[in-house]
Amino acid sequence: MTTQYDVVQETPTGASYERIAFGRINVRGAEPLGERAYSRYLFLIRLFEERLEKGQLASVVADDAGNPDDPWYLSIFRLSDLPDGDYGWLADRFQLLTFRRSSDDDEGPIIAIDTRNRWFALSPPERMSVGDARAEAEAVVRAVVGQWGQSREFAGLYDLDFVSSGTRVTEWLAAHRVISELTLWIKRTNPGVDLTEHRKLLAAYNADEEERTLRATKRSSLEIDDELIESISPDLANGHVQVRARGETEDGDAEEIDTREMPDEERLTTGRAALATLVVRVLAALISRLDSAP
Repeated sequence: MTTQYDVVQETPTGASYERIAFGRINVRGAEPLGERAYSRYLFLIRLFEERLEKGQLASVVADDAGNPDDPWYLSIFRLSDLPDGDYGWLADRFQLLTFRRSSDDDEGPIIAIDTRNRWFALSPPERMSVGDARAEAEAVVRAVVGQWGQSREFAGLYDLDFVSSGTRVTEWLAAHRVISELTLWIKRTNPGVDLTEHRKLLAAYNADEEERTLRATKRSSLEIDDELIESISPDLANGHVQVRARGETEDGDAEEIDTREMPDEERLTTGRAALATLVVRVLAALISRLDSAP
């Protein structure tokens, strides 16, 4: 008997998947205990594992916090069922999901999750930006925690944060003759305690995020040295800091880089295939990323 799961796996996608962005799943709360935050991450992983064990591979997840009339259709893939190789031995390390809104005519984002180190790879269909796909994935994760885990009070602690390299930001700054504005979004770290002055302030005010913006005086450029970017590079690489810079090229064209919308990403060489084949490519990209991660 052909199931909905089989149809999702084997049907060629109508959408094209060409980009893969990377990030970390961070669980942020008022308490500073890293172990508690990590245990909550494992709680999320266990919710997906339970569905796999029960064979509940296709589910409807309500969007109670946003649009209750337009739930998500969520599919979980068994690694042992994937084509073009034996991936079953990776089942204890990775989880693979795809989801879409009930109102969508075609497929939604694909996400691969590293169950140990909180990494994820996200590939949106061509109709979605990577920023919109991240926001949708974060909303799905929070809904799963709230509904499957019956933990609505903690669901909002789960963040999906893109990661970027300090080198890419530095190269962008060097390529622009005028830097008119630089904004940093600084979040609580996880797991563990960070006692930098900025995060002491976040803790003192019971805040999750601080936004800092520097604007150049008229007809001038910000003086940003490499030391600043180097100092935030570890946090950029873990999703604890996001950066937006605005400037002008040598030709006077206005441009910006925003790591919330333009994180580190890779390109897929073939954008259309059976969804299960695309899932394998996203999994391979995440494994490659983990091999090169600091």
